[in-house]
Amino acid sequence: MLRLTKIRFFLLLCLAGITSCGGGGGDSAGTYSTPQIYFQSTQKIVVEVYYEPGAEPFTGTTAGGLNYWSVLEDNLNAIFQYRSSTPVMVVPKTLGAMTALPTQNRTEWLGTDILSLNSSYKQGESTSLESRFYLYFLKGYYSGGFEC
Repeated sequence: MLRLTKIRFFLLLCLAGITSCGGGGGDSAGTYSTPQIYFQSTQKIVVEVYYEPGAEPFTGTTAGGLNYWSVLEDNLNAIFQYRSSTPVMVVPKTLGAMTALPTQNRTEWLGTDILSLNSSYKQGESTSLESRFYLYFLKGYYSGGFEC
């Protein structure tokens, strides 16, 4: 069992468009579960940030005066800079623009627990035109993989 150090917040998990176990391309509604869509045709990338009370993400600035979340946005823009059409980036930069979750009262998290939490709270699905990244800041320990 993997134990991670518990500092201010425990877990930052990026579920990059993963909405279910298993692979596959798109379905008839245009929903995608494979990462290749992010690099081919997406026109917009939305980062959804969720946090549990007591595990709030940092929203301040670096020593150089850059907003931490602007650094993420700049890095995402750099990844896509060589495409013929750079996607629009939507990255929340303040705690008010992020989503507070109810206290989960958990000390351990399985990957499947986090996927279930994502299913309950995510605000949208990735499509061929809009890709979503889900970031979770949770209290507790990560104790297992993403078994289906």
